[in-house]
Amino acid sequence: MENGTAHESAGQETMESMMEQIALSDLHKGEIRTGTVIGETENGWLVDVSYKCEGYLPAKEWTHRILVGDAEKPKTGDSVEVQVVSIREGEEAQLLLSRWRHEFDRRWSEFEDKLKSAQDEIIQVKALRKVKGGLMVDCCGLEGFIPISHLAADGRGVNLNKFVGEVFDVKLLEKDRKKHRIVFSRKSLVEKEAAEQRNRFYEEVSVGAVIEGEVSSLTDFGVFVNIGAVDGLVHMSEISWKRSVRIKDAFRKGDKVTVKVIGIDRENDRISLSMKQVEGDPWSSVVDRLKKGAVITGPVTNVTDFGAFVEIEPGVEGLIHIGDISWARIRHPKEVFRRGRRFRFRSWTSRPRNAGSAWGTSS
Repeated sequence: MENGTAHESAGQETMESMMEQIALSDLHKGEIRTGTVIGETENGWLVDVSYKCEGYLPAKEWTHRILVGDAEKPKTGDSVEVQVVSIREGEEAQLLLSRWRHEFDRRWSEFEDKLKSAQDEIIQVKALRKVKGGLMVDCCGLEGFIPISHLAADGRGVNLNKFVGEVFDVKLLEKDRKKHRIVFSRKSLVEKEAAEQRNRFYEEVSVGAVIEGEVSSLTDFGVFVNIGAVDGLVHMSEISWKRSVRIKDAFRKGDKVTVKVIGIDRENDRISLSMKQVEGDPWSSVVDRLKKGAVITGPVTNVTDFGAFVEIEPGVEGLIHIGDISWARIRHPKEVFRRGRRFRFRSWTSRPRNAGSAWGTSS
């Protein structure tokens, strides 16, 4: 009886083992199996997935360009999770495997779940590197693309390098699983944030406010200064009290400057700024500072038929009348003066500019 029971137990174990082997060998395309690397070939690896033959994992099926930070190549004895790509039955049975396809499906499912839980399909990504036409980013271990036109509100003058390594919010623009393609945009998010900042600016800042800014661009007619939410224009006439200033010599993009708000046009989103009004009008105190008889040295700024103008200090000019230029008779001031040359003069009379008279000086 005992021998009979033993035989029955052995038979049951053998049957269970056979059923297990049949289940393991019953593979189908697309199935996911965990296997062990048992050998390496010139172009791939042999993997035991408990099938009647070893599976072949080509090197090109190990990873894919869309997978970010993928695993290093395996060694013999390593455990790997693979997907069945194709099966050929018969005497020359063959099993083709892929790792990246399974890994891609897993990460794509994670990506889809993240989109479903996100509000308005807005998710975080990390910038990886700049490429022609835009920026590659990491989202759920998958590479996505942001066109340069969708990185900023205007899409121009964008420094791609400053984004690399940064984490920021984006909105899904396009996804195609079959083409392994994901495209994002941050343009609408930037525009929304900029609009909110502009509204706060108009509510908090008024004409007369003095604020810090940064030169954003230079033009022939003035300097644009970024003051946080908006760019304001410092017109040529509001840059300095000096008669002429060469903008490109005086300023560089990125320069920090202090400006005064002298005009706000909210409807057209235009801000007028002044640099010279921050300094104050030099004419307001020139009468007190320069007395009659004072000796002054300065450059000639202009020569006319009736005399020459000389710069006494930045923003303040004096007039040397033709009759006060020389004791000898001259036909024209240009016989004595040349624009840009420096001379010594003596103050003769002085009145504020708003009194209708310029400085009078005698050489």
